[in-house]
Amino acid sequence: MRLAPFAVIALTSLAGCGGAEVLSIGCVNDAECDDGLFCTGVETCQAMGGRTTACVRTARDCSAFNGLCGPGVCNETDDVCELAQVDADSDGHVSSGCGGTDCDDNDPARYPGATEVCNQKDEDCNDATYGVDADADGFESAACCNGPGNCGQDCDDTRVSVNPNGSEICNGLDDNCDGATDEGVSLPLYLDFDRDGYGVTGGTPIFLCSGAAGYSTLNNDCDDKNAAITPGTLVCNTGTAAPGDIRICTSAGTWFDSTCAGQGACVVQPNGPGGAAGTGVCL
Repeated sequence: MRLAPFAVIALTSLAGCGGAEVLSIGCVNDAECDDGLFCTGVETCQAMGGRTTACVRTARDCSAFNGLCGPGVCNETDDVCELAQVDADSDGHVSSGCGGTDCDDNDPARYPGATEVCNQKDEDCNDATYGVDADADGFESAACCNGPGNCGQDCDDTRVSVNPNGSEICNGLDDNCDGATDEGVSLPLYLDFDRDGYGVTGGTPIFLCSGAAGYSTLNNDCDDKNAAITPGTLVCNTGTAAPGDIRICTSAGTWFDSTCAGQGACVVQPNGPGGAAGTGVCL
């Protein structure tokens, strides 16, 4: 078919404009021109002037997907443009920087589905898994991390009762992994040197479990080296000349000076440490 001059001019202009390509002369509709492929572009039937038509292809532009991994690529299977698919470590997973799921495309041992081990890396690209739950209590070991500050929550992975859901009991352990030991269940206790049930007056409390040997909840012992002397007992005041002078240990753990008040003299009792002087009796 011989084309009119104006049709030749139209075809020539179209071929050099915006990536359009004339495929053939003469068509009835777009379906006749369509090659059935996505990545080759869009084929349409266009009028060229007068009664002349032509199949024209506009190239597929994937430049909107250009990125760090290279120019955008066309996916014929899914009929989409997408980021370039890069798998630098050849582990079968595309780099997350290119729209894939590989969190470290330089390490073939790290990819989704890899076995998580207890270290400082995230092998399976899941920052919520850490690799070891030795006591099977549902919490992974705090020694296993996926990088700084992202670690398991079990502060003692050898004890099934110790984990963030554990109940704090008084046992010298951090049962609930909150960083404190025996909080809320220990008591302020005082050193009870003579173990008479009364701690030294003015002593500094230590938080321990109830019943700790050598400690008391009380701190009002006037003499914590003599088990015979407790609040309410009296001793002879041998520092005075009067035989009836006594000293009484008060409930506050302090000495109160008094006398036998007509009951006679104060007699020292040999109930102190090793049979030494202890309490006194007015006779």
